Amino acid sequence: MEVLTISSEESTNGDCPAEKKLNLVDENGSTDTSIHENLKDLSNFAVKEILQNNTNRKVTCLRGSFSSHPGEAVVVLEKPAFSEEILKDYFKGKDNLTKSFHNDIYGDYRYNPSSDLNAVKATVIHPATEKTIQRYTSQKHYMIEESPKIYKDIILPNLAEEEDHLQWVYNILEHKSEADKIVVEDTDPNDGFVMVPDLKWSGELDTLYLLAIVNKKNIKSLRDLTSEHLPLLKNIKEKGSVSGFSFSFSPHQKY
Repeated sequence: MEVLTISSEESTNGDCPAEKKLNLVDENGSTDTSIHENLKDLSNFAVKEILQNNTNRKVTCLRGSFSSHPGEAVVVLEKPAFSEEILKDYFKGKDNLTKSFHNDIYGDYRYNPSSDLNAVKATVIHPATEKTIQRYTSQKHYMIEESPKIYKDIILPNLAEEEDHLQWVYNILEHKSEADKIVVEDTDPNDGFVMVPDLKWSGELDTLYLLAIVNKKNIKSLRDLTSEHLPLLKNIKEKGSVSGFSFSFSPHQKY
């Protein structure tokens, strides 16, 4: 099954309503005896390894385990983008400001705003398989020209193995998980899809990040798309753009 990612440029500035923020779910979509049912803090998470620390994106990925649950886990911590709606709140309180140095008209300070303005987005994946751990581990990237033969002999067999990890997709389609996060839904078996915010989304409209998950289960990758899928793609484009109005932004606004 192909999961189409839509990164929207069509948004207004401002906060996302609290109900639009994502639940944390494991990659298998498990809800029975899931760690996410009662996870209130990360105090019982023991860090085993720093998988990667991206200073440009301000994201760090940690491998470890929870003392309350067996198995390994991956915790991703990310500094969210500034929201213009609450920028003025940074200048209301007497928060701690420590000077590092100053030179002529320039001053460098360490600013510690109140905790509600300094939140960090946390994504918890548990249980984390070895493949999941590798996915979040820093590694070299290579540009490969994919020929039909490479796709058939290498890519396609790997996609077949990945089907065991698509339960989270089926949970969304079947309304077993994230049903309250659905932005658009078309139940047509051929041209229908479900659109939900991606787990990577910070919750801010100016960084809106959506997934379009198609109802057809025989589309494994973009390679499978043919002219017969044009009605499906046009349907996603049309209804996905119109859905922007439910977030109170113009579907044609550019940044």
